[in-house]
Amino acid sequence: MTYLVDGYNLILTTRFGEMEMERAREYLVAFGKVYAPDRVIIVFDGKGGGGSPRPGVVFTREGESADDYMKRFIRNCEKPQELTVVTEDREITGFAGNLGAGVMSTREFVKGPRRLRPRRGSPGLSEKKRSEINEELREDWGIEDR
Repeated sequence: MTYLVDGYNLILTTRFGEMEMERAREYLVAFGKVYAPDRVIIVFDGKGGGGSPRPGVVFTREGESADDYMKRFIRNCEKPQELTVVTEDREITGFAGNLGAGVMSTREFVKGPRRLRPRRGSPGLSEKKRSEINEELREDWGIEDR
């Protein structure tokens, strides 16, 4: 499975948007790794600040929007049924769906892969363990309690 993520759209429609933009981009790239072994490609408009190239991250070239890049990627995909597009942009979700690709909201994506979530009736994590993990993540990400 490949996830094609509309980077700035995700940042601006989730709690990632509460961070400074460069930091939010870095955390999004790091977060994408929880989807391993699936492939995650995060697309950012190059005009939005750019960054150094790295695997799984695309900064569009001058004059090309992330939407244009994503449409081209979807159109050229040999197996669109193995592609999930992550965005809140209705035009992109409609385009992807019409070509047979899956669509996922940004909020659903940041919940993490489904295979990591416990099924109903399974014990999952205890409330204490969940709190410990959340606290550790807040410290790592520099997020203060509200």
